[in-house]
Amino acid sequence: LLKVTTYENGFDARNKNLYKDWLVAAYRLAIETGLRREELVTLRWSDIVPLEGNKLVFRISNLKVNRIDTGENDGNYLKNIPITKSLMILLMDLGYDKKKDTVDFIIDRPDGTDLKYMMDVLSRSFTHFIKLATGRKLEFKDLRKTYITHLTLALGSNAKLFTGHTNDAVLKSHYLNGAFLAGNLGDFSVF
Repeated sequence: LLKVTTYENGFDARNKNLYKDWLVAAYRLAIETGLRREELVTLRWSDIVPLEGNKLVFRISNLKVNRIDTGENDGNYLKNIPITKSLMILLMDLGYDKKKDTVDFIIDRPDGTDLKYMMDVLSRSFTHFIKLATGRKLEFKDLRKTYITHLTLALGSNAKLFTGHTNDAVLKSHYLNGAFLAGNLGDFSVF
């Protein structure tokens, strides 16, 4: 996906170019965090907080749960997204040293684009570029499912601490693929 996400490959059937400079970073950030589109495009450098032992997480409002609970974006429900080694490499590539602790968005908005536009571009462009990369029918939300599946395989029931889910049943029924559970995972790797 990342290799085919180029300006040259961005033209759709209407000859409109779906490529944006920030797409590769957004796709990488989506697979490394498992965030939904809105959470992804509103993620800020100031959302990075330290935990004990020099561990870092993104601490953000759990939009879905807060909206269900109060109808508002902000509320009592927060979720932590662990900053893994590969996520930190991405953040360094995006300017972590200069931008940490700022209120700048992680996905840069040099042209001042709004939230809805960026979310729409993420979905439409992903659908376009993924067709160039694979014959499988995939959607942007599948990046979240992939992340949560791998996180659950690595952490077991502790994964819900990072996904925002309240119980293991949701993780097992919606994210864990039976093929992963049945196979030998001793040599398993995300990438």
